[in-house]
Amino acid sequence: MARVECATSSWLRHVPALGFLGWTLLGCETVTSPGVGGSGSGPGTPPPAPPAIVAHLTATTEDLQVTRSGQSLTYAPGMPSRKGDRIRTGSATVATIDFTDGNTVYMNNNTSVELGSIRVFLGEIFNAIVHVGAASEAYTNDLSAAAEGTKFLMRTDPRGTTVIVIEGRVRCTPTSGGAWHPITLTPNQQISGTARAYAGPTPVDGRRAALWVDQAARRLKRAPVLTPAPSAPPQSAPSAPPPSRPQQPTIK
Repeated sequence: MARVECATSSWLRHVPALGFLGWTLLGCETVTSPGVGGSGSGPGTPPPAPPAIVAHLTATTEDLQVTRSGQSLTYAPGMPSRKGDRIRTGSATVATIDFTDGNTVYMNNNTSVELGSIRVFLGEIFNAIVHVGAASEAYTNDLSAAAEGTKFLMRTDPRGTTVIVIEGRVRCTPTSGGAWHPITLTPNQQISGTARAYAGPTPVDGRRAALWVDQAARRLKRAPVLTPAPSAPPQSAPSAPPPSRPQQPTIK
């Protein structure tokens, strides 16, 4: 299974009972097979093969930075992305990372990640998980979120990590040395916290929290991501009372 490892501040490490939602900016890094060839040094030895393409990147504007092995790359719509690539969106840019295994990650503006699957340094991502694979398990220094067939948000800032489930189930586990037991979140639940403590799960309107994702999909000329909320059944008009029957005269 792919993994995502995230970096978070130490601020929350001294805060009791936190959960996935709210306080930590995630860095998510999926640990996958590197796909790198041999590294011989003798004459005639072919150079190492580059890391395999793991995803394709599409953004709403060119206001983003893409770096590979410390070198800046010129963005192009649908550009192939490899494990280790770093992507940072600008203040008015959202982007999608379409993984080759069918999973998709939406990046909100002012978000910084590293592929491999995903390591979130700052900002917010939305994970649309089709099956176990890239981005299906997200890690921070504090906790991990493992999911299958689900949609969830992950947020990170200097205060901590937040996870909100929109669809499906997400199992949250503290990282090594954590002080709490794994917990499973269901739709419209969130937690926030660190490896030492978390708060939650607490109820939340998951669709409202993820509205920016459908707005991003429209800007990218894609189909809506969120499942439409069920509409209330139409109210039927009250039926008219049956007509009264005329009374028959009484015969004495």
